Amino acid sequence: MEDLRMESAVDADLLDKIQVIEQGRHRDLLRELIDILYQQELKEEEYFSPEDLDEIEAGFEEIRRGESVSWEAFKRKHSL
Repeated sequence: MEDLRMESAVDADLLDKIQVIEQGRHRDLLRELIDILYQQELKEEEYFSPEDLDEIEAGFEEIRRGESVSWEAFKRKHSL
């Protein structure tokens, strides 16, 4: 029973964080990441390689250091 309460607390914490991010300047990035992860979940045979996960973590570190650009600026720079 305690495991269920712990899982619920983790889910509530995660949802709180998602709601904060969704209201902030990284809203578009969050949506893109969720879309990517969701698509990966639908494809059982595909997964993130250890190298992919290292690159993702490196990207999160850059964001934590403030080394990021908005999704709109990225699209403009890369003509997307």
